Amino acid sequence: MLPWIQVYSNLADHPKIYALVDRMKLRRNSEAVGIVVSLWLWAAKNAPDGDLSGFPERAIAQALGFQINYAKKLCQALVDTNWLDVDAEGCYSIHNWSRYAGRLIEITLRQREQTKTRMRRYRKNALETQRKLKLENETLRVTYALTGQDITEQNQTVISHQEESSPSWSKSKLNSLFSPKLQLSESALGELLSLADGMEERLLLQSLEIARDNGKLNWGYVRGILRNWRNNGVKTLGEFKEREARRKVNKSGGNPSIPVPGAQDVAESRRRMEQLREELRGEGT
Repeated sequence: MLPWIQVYSNLADHPKIYALVDRMKLRRNSEAVGIVVSLWLWAAKNAPDGDLSGFPERAIAQALGFQINYAKKLCQALVDTNWLDVDAEGCYSIHNWSRYAGRLIEITLRQREQTKTRMRRYRKNALETQRKLKLENETLRVTYALTGQDITEQNQTVISHQEESSPSWSKSKLNSLFSPKLQLSESALGELLSLADGMEERLLLQSLEIARDNGKLNWGYVRGILRNWRNNGVKTLGEFKEREARRKVNKSGGNPSIPVPGAQDVAESRRRMEQLREELRGEGT
């Protein structure tokens, strides 16, 4: 919205206009009207509250189309004819600004208040989100401490199960999936179709990655991997990762590499959780 001011139709006949004409030795009232209206329009854009304390005299003069060396005389003339006010520190302001720009001031103040309200709401929401995240993290810590199970990995597995429903494979789909890395014969595609039934795409691609990492990217090796998964009921990448994690734990003697927090850590986590819950409840009241 562009700023605007209110100008009365009889401004040219105002006694202060005549006074400004005499004070500045102007030829016509219209010149004085032009100076005053230019002052108002400039202030509406640059000082909507009418306070010109942030502007030196030369800036006011330039805004009204006068040379800098005339700045002091111009400002003094506007003060003498009551178009400008000046305080003890020499700072200027528009005389009776609310009379000419009352609506503008009202809108400006309302916009400032709306901006403050939006910022308060944003900070409140950001703080609440941060506290909720802290509470979730403490919940995960306590869950792991009590069960020895990484709940974040468990949740990821559940998500992957939901996202990847059992796909319906065909020879053409499987060929498109495998051909960039491994060319298969017609008979091999038939075997793959049988083995891949119910397996998700990411798991099938994992079989190729395993074969490649072991330097045995051929159908015989990939077929062995898929048979092993089918015999063990592995159908998703998440299930494969779970199985691998269990295998590594068993191989290391049943001691997971991730340290499990002690009873004191659990108690401290629970205390922080309760504190965060109380803070969140307090925010809601």
